[in-house]
Amino acid sequence: MNVYMEKQHEETRALRAEALSLGIVIPRDPGWWWYDDDVIRSVSSEMWDLIKTDNEYLTDIGKAGTRRLIREERNKLKEETRKDIAWARQQTQWTLTKWGVIIGWVLGLAGILIAIFKH
Repeated sequence: MNVYMEKQHEETRALRAEALSLGIVIPRDPGWWWYDDDVIRSVSSEMWDLIKTDNEYLTDIGKAGTRRLIREERNKLKEETRKDIAWARQQTQWTLTKWGVIIGWVLGLAGILIAIFKH
C-alpha cells in the first residue's frame, strides 16, 4: 500500500471510529465513497464482499459530510448536557426553596410558642 492509500485508509478509519462512537451511521450517498479498483480487479466477488470495508474510502465530500455529522452530533450532545445541568439547578433551587419555607414555618411557630409560654 502506498503512502496516499495509507493516508486515505487512516483518515477513513478514524472518521468511521469517531462516527461509530457517537452512534452516527455514515451515509452511502453517491459521491461519498470510492473503492480501490486494483483490489476489486484482483479478487473474486465473494472475497470482495469480505474485504470491502478495508478497501473503501471516503471521498473529500464524504469526509466533509462525515465531519459535519460528527460536529452536529457533538453540538446536540452539548445542548442536551446544558439542559440537564439547567434542570438539575432548577431542582436544587426548588428543593432549597421548599426547605427554606419549612424551616421558616418551624422557626416562626417556635417563636410564637415561646412568646405564648413566656407570658
